[in-house]
Amino acid sequence: MRILHAAPALAVCALLTGALTACTGGSDAKAPAASSAAASSASPSATEADPKAALLASAAVMKQAGSAKLTVTGGRAALDNVGRGAGAMVWNGSPALQLDGTDGPDSAKFRYATDVIYLDVPAADRAHFDNKTFMSFDRKALAAKVPGSDIFDSLPPMMITLDPTLVLTVAANSGLPSSRGHETLNGIESVHYRSTVTAAALADAAPGLDPDTKAKTLATLVKDGDQVTFDFWVDAKGVLIRQKESDATKPSGATVVTYTDLGAGTVEVPPAADVADVAALLNG
Repeated sequence: MRILHAAPALAVCALLTGALTACTGGSDAKAPAASSAAASSASPSATEADPKAALLASAAVMKQAGSAKLTVTGGRAALDNVGRGAGAMVWNGSPALQLDGTDGPDSAKFRYATDVIYLDVPAADRAHFDNKTFMSFDRKALAAKVPGSDIFDSLPPMMITLDPTLVLTVAANSGLPSSRGHETLNGIESVHYRSTVTAAALADAAPGLDPDTKAKTLATLVKDGDQVTFDFWVDAKGVLIRQKESDATKPSGATVVTYTDLGAGTVEVPPAADVADVAALLNG
């Protein structure tokens, strides 16, 4: 999904423009960040000789943190044409994600929280949305109005790719992890690990997917191949600093995620007064 570009959602909305009637607001809330974690129990240096143990220890640290701020660059199918973005993710409890494009003033803004997707509306299209700056897609409400809508189909692959606890666990248990040595990232000493896993293992590890959603998720994940290589940079406290996702056939399309401020990731959805609820806009 083009996370930092509103084109897919706008294409759906363009088909619905003739049915739009009036605008109502979405919800005004914050997706709560998980409680801060003192990520000090794991030590990659102690487990460097056992990459699997090191990755599982890091997964535990990230699980305890529950959220983080992040930056993303990339181009794999699960994050197609993502460009450059920054935001936050909550992966414990009720997952939530915020990414704002950093490619310029026209970069898109994406939010996901409490089963609602929010996308900013380009200025040229706002007249169709009562001059609101965001549109919202509530999964249940949209399904009732537009059966078969696929606006949420690309969400699971995206959330899988960015969830450090899930990816680290799959990489440890389903791949063949190896240590690539010590490296310094932004002044932080880290150990570099690598593991190659199957797309099916990632889809199988995602919680709560019904068979149809899992099949669609796997179809997206395998667009770049059946296998995915992950590189991880883990500091001395077990914190995952950076993750790179790539495949042998498209190395230039790697997706790189940098995690900072563990436990401080908060997703802020736009205020209700500034949101056009797409499902509520539809006739009938």
